[in-house]
Amino acid sequence: MASHLVMPYVQNNKNDARDADAICEAVGRGRMRFVPIKSIEQQDIQGLHRIRQSIVKSRTAQSNQLRGLLAEYGIAIPKGVSHIRGKFPSILENKDNHLSAVAVEMIAEFYENFRHFELRLAKADANLKAIAESHPRCRVLLEVGGIGYLTATALYASIGNGSQFRCGRDAAAWLGLVPRQHSTGRKMVILGITTRGNRPLRALLVHGAHSVILHAARHTDRQSQWIQGLKARGCANKAAVALANKMVRVAWAILRKGEPYKQAA
Repeated sequence: MASHLVMPYVQNNKNDARDADAICEAVGRGRMRFVPIKSIEQQDIQGLHRIRQSIVKSRTAQSNQLRGLLAEYGIAIPKGVSHIRGKFPSILENKDNHLSAVAVEMIAEFYENFRHFELRLAKADANLKAIAESHPRCRVLLEVGGIGYLTATALYASIGNGSQFRCGRDAAAWLGLVPRQHSTGRKMVILGITTRGNRPLRALLVHGAHSVILHAARHTDRQSQWIQGLKARGCANKAAVALANKMVRVAWAILRKGEPYKQAA
C-alpha cells in the first residue's frame, strides 16, 4: 500500500506500534488500493530509466557549470546542450579569447566530464532502444503515434500488463493526466492536472503528444481533426494533455488485451 493512504489511520504520535496498527486498519478497507509487485524484467527496465534520468541531470548540471565558468571570462554560450557540444571545442582553440593556461586546462577537464556523460547517455539510450525493438509488448506500443522507445519501455515498466487498473481511464488518472477537482457542496471547481503518478513518464507522454500536434495540420484523419478542434477551442498545451490521456488509454488496452494496435480509419 502507498504510505500516504495509510497515514490517515495513524492515531496520535507516530511510532512502530501505531504504524502497524494503521496498516492493519487500512488493509481491511474495501476501497484500499494496493501497489502491484513488478516482475524482474519490469524492474530492470525501470532501473535503466532511473539511471538515464540521473545521467541527464548530471549532464545538465555540468553544462550549466561550463557556461557559468566561461561567462566569468566574458565568453557567452546560449542555453542548450547542442551549443555546448558545437561551440566549445572552437572556444578552447581560439587564441583571441584571452584564456590563461590554467583556465584552459580547468575548463577542458569539465568538458571531458561533459563528454563522459554524453557517452553514458548514448549507451543507455541504445540499451532501451534494443529492449523496445525486441520486446513484443513494447514493439506494439511503438506503433501508437507519439510513443517512442523511451515512452514504450517506461509504460511497460510502470504498468506491466495493466491488470491493476479497471480501465484505461484509471491508468490515465493514476498518471495525473486528468483535471484536479476541489469541489464542495454543489459548487464544482476543476483545476489543472494533478501531479500524482510517475512524473518522468507523464512528461514523456506530453512531449510525445506535442510532436503529434505539430504534424496534425498536415493530416485529415479523425484524430488530427479532433486535435485541431481542441487547439481552436483552447490551447496547444491543453490539447497535448488531452492527447496524452488518450495515448495512455490506448496503451493500456494494448497491454491488457495483448492485441496489436488498430488505428482508426
